[in-house]
Amino acid sequence: MNDEVIAFLEEFFAAEQTLLERHLKPNLQAYNDAVDAVARYAVPELKNSFGAKLAQLRDAEYYERVKDWPPPAGRVLFRIDTHEAPDGAPLYSCLVSNSKPRKAKVFARFIVKRTDGALKIDATFHLTDNGMGGAPQWYFGGGDKRYLRIVENEYEEGEYLLDEASLGRKIATERLTEPVATDAAGLAEYHRN
Repeated sequence: MNDEVIAFLEEFFAAEQTLLERHLKPNLQAYNDAVDAVARYAVPELKNSFGAKLAQLRDAEYYERVKDWPPPAGRVLFRIDTHEAPDGAPLYSCLVSNSKPRKAKVFARFIVKRTDGALKIDATFHLTDNGMGGAPQWYFGGGDKRYLRIVENEYEEGEYLLDEASLGRKIATERLTEPVATDAAGLAEYHRN
């Protein structure tokens, strides 16, 4: 069981929830401190991926409008695949929901590895059809680019997709929470070997 990875992600999810809650309150310092707290869980390439500092508060009408909103639900961790990375170190591919899920749907894949002695989110990918129709794929969201492959298409830049081979040899799969029945793509990923 990946107790250390689960604990790491649960701590990250809690820090992210604090950030989302502080975004609803007119306290600039508290919000910016929460951005810093969340950033500690990820590599520098993911700076601002989970929240960016504000230079000033939003207008008063915004805070009045959201003052009675309930706190957002936390992310859901669905599955952890443990890989032996090409360098021999363990690497974890973690299926998670979005940051404010209304339903337990697979939204992202966090690549987690040990960096400078601590676990960090090293890259993110999002399960989407990217607005193009067709089957959802894992599109690069940010972080270390070693995990992506560029697929040529009619656009200049191509599509930045997950390169499964870059994760190394899969050595274990731990299924934790099954996605909702209406999440066909997420269920397929959850049950995939």
